[in-house]
Amino acid sequence: MEEHLPHVPDLSTFEGIHDLFTLCNVIELANAAHPDTYEPPGIPAPDRMLMLHARKQSREIVTWVVANYEFEGQHSIDWFYWRYLAYQSRALCRAKDFAESKGTFSSNQEPIAEKVRRHVKNSFKDVIEFWPHWDDFSKCEPRTFAWPSRLRYVVQRRTSLLNGSCLSLSSCAIQLIFLSLFQLA
Repeated sequence: MEEHLPHVPDLSTFEGIHDLFTLCNVIELANAAHPDTYEPPGIPAPDRMLMLHARKQSREIVTWVVANYEFEGQHSIDWFYWRYLAYQSRALCRAKDFAESKGTFSSNQEPIAEKVRRHVKNSFKDVIEFWPHWDDFSKCEPRTFAWPSRLRYVVQRRTSLLNGSCLSLSSCAIQLIFLSLFQLA
């Protein structure tokens, strides 16, 4: 019997996958959201290295989830991951645009909305799965970071692993990503 770990998302539910991917998106967008990215001398090297390590772990966990779980119906979990990441990336850019429209700027009083947008675009320039979703949201920019509550999917464990392979991650590895995030704070 599998041990219940209440501090780890239940990946057999959409809410659990959503929660884990929310954390992964925060990690993925950490550089774009960090104010030191846009001010000299930039993010200190030790913090950049922690962010890099956390992104690597996050991507390994997403790979593991996609290899072990699937949605019933027409959409795949990797489709949702890239769509949700694009959604939250657009929401971050819109939040910066909104702040500037209200006269709120960076800590040095410079506008950075366009810099954030460029940083997000540069971060995913070679990720072909990201761009169709980014483009889909160009006409209706997300107003919040929250995934629309009406869009939920039924999760099921894969009967066979995707591509016949899987990362050997356990719930302990999922806990490591949480620890990495808290080290960034």
